[in-house]
Amino acid sequence: MYQLRQQKQNVYFSKMKKIFILTGEPSGDKLASKVITKLKRSKSDIEYLSVGGEHLKALGIKSIYDLKEVTYLGFTKVLLNIFKIKKKINETVDQIIKFNPDILFSLENSACLFASVTPNTFTPDCILVS
Repeated sequence: MYQLRQQKQNVYFSKMKKIFILTGEPSGDKLASKVITKLKRSKSDIEYLSVGGEHLKALGIKSIYDLKEVTYLGFTKVLLNIFKIKKKINETVDQIIKFNPDILFSLENSACLFASVTPNTFTPDCILVS
């Protein structure tokens, strides 16, 4: 059983060409960098794009904007910046659709849930880590 599952997993990863990494905060950026470092060792031909911070940047992964632009702590900060946050969400969705990833790797946010219910968009395979 384990071998069969491993074979299916290997076939899946052999077809994977693009991953969009969506981190919600610096801890997600750090965790994503650890996962991607290991993935790069086994499969170096994957194209990455992200909303990330310094850790992903250190791996050479381009971010569509700096994570600091969308990290707000506390209800009041979120409320005061709600229109800016909505604009960034829309920009992010547009960039994800344009990039057309095989996997949306989302850490420390609910982007996979958002992507799966957003009308008129595609839904790539989604890995949610929270």
